[in-house]
Amino acid sequence: MDGPRPVLRRGRDRGKDQSYVLFDVEPRALSRMLLPVGELTKDEVRARAADLGLATADKPDSQEICFVSPGDHARLVAHRLGGSRAGEIVDTANRPLGTHDGIEHFTVGQRQGIGIAVGHPLYVVRIEAGDNRVVVGTAEEVPQEKLVASQARWLVPTPDGPFEAAVQVRSARPAVPALVTPLEGGRFVAEFFREADRRPGAISPGQAAVCYVDDRLVGGGWID
Repeated sequence: MDGPRPVLRRGRDRGKDQSYVLFDVEPRALSRMLLPVGELTKDEVRARAADLGLATADKPDSQEICFVSPGDHARLVAHRLGGSRAGEIVDTANRPLGTHDGIEHFTVGQRQGIGIAVGHPLYVVRIEAGDNRVVVGTAEEVPQEKLVASQARWLVPTPDGPFEAAVQVRSARPAVPALVTPLEGGRFVAEFFREADRRPGAISPGQAAVCYVDDRLVGGGWID
């Protein structure tokens, strides 16, 4: 705790750090949570599990959504949407390139599985859900420079002006430097530096944008 506010830091094992998915936990709930493996590496956790005779000590790492059958998340999303939403695939100039079986099969920045061959790699640039349309383009056309996030939750006093932070936009991507500017209505803007090695990867609406100062999680929001 830091006074009345809990402090949430990255786990020691950066390759398995789960702090990114905890940004939206209410501070009063976070202050009552126990995170006993934060100081351990995954190998150390497995060794302790083996010593205790736990059946999961050698269980393979999960690579999918843990509560959804592997590779079947699209079916779950389609069910929640009331059915698969097939539509058109177009380029950024709105030229038709083909069709798809449902927008639930795509995410911004995706390269594999688009099903269109044009002689050079294609990436999902955006998803126009209202029209069931998937827009594709080159890697340079995938948004990586700026994001706006809403429903911000801060584990520090709400910043009253711009500040520098490392911002992470996907659980499997590293956080990269950005200038974060809080806005009214629980929103913020994160502007990333232009150097190639300081880009966050594809910015996808619906994903979390989480801000770190040093190794401390200071807040985050949902990308609009």
